Amino acid sequence: MKFDLHMHSRFSPDSNTCPKDIVERVLKLGYSVIAITDHDSNAEAFDWLVREKVIAPSGLLSVEWAKQRGFPNAVLRIIPGQEISTATGHLLCIGARLKPSWGIDASTAVEMIHDQGGLAIAAHPFDHRRAAYSEEEVESVRFDAIEVFNGGATNQQVNELALALAARRGLPGVANSDGHTVNQIGRAHSETEASQLWDLARLLENSIVTHTGKLEPRVV
Repeated sequence: MKFDLHMHSRFSPDSNTCPKDIVERVLKLGYSVIAITDHDSNAEAFDWLVREKVIAPSGLLSVEWAKQRGFPNAVLRIIPGQEISTATGHLLCIGARLKPSWGIDASTAVEMIHDQGGLAIAAHPFDHRRAAYSEEEVESVRFDAIEVFNGGATNQQVNELALALAARRGLPGVANSDGHTVNQIGRAHSETEASQLWDLARLLENSIVTHTGKLEPRVV
């Protein structure tokens, strides 16, 4: 099962991608689970897709909409998500909702996510050209997983440092596209051996095979 938990739509200030185009793109790629993680957005893209009847409030793809787009047998779950700008690094909030709170302490944000039953994933934790955590934070914050491959990372070295961090802390490592355009989605993803997995709490408990894909350093 393929999944990508880091991508952006027009509800981010640095993207103009329509969420419907994202859904069609990931259906073509054969993904089963995604999260659209717009910056400090409180999952606006998810709510918009529900209003447009692309997905149900549960996040499951509308069978009727999928048929209209030429995907009659598609199965997809979209999880509410956002990318939180903490005081230091960026934090993927998956399956929870935090009102925009720029500059929040990373540990505080993680606890708020956990209080809602969500997952907190460190995004590009060593990429100082964008946002990176302090040395103390990467070792102590209660992340649920580490983004070990970011498709838009400044260079491969920052991804390798993240991979080493995940191994050192015994945390799952995930690969994400961090796509800001439709074509960037698909340049990286994660894959689990489970054939279908809709339970967010179990998403990271299964064996994950990380596919690094294509690195396209983002211009900052």
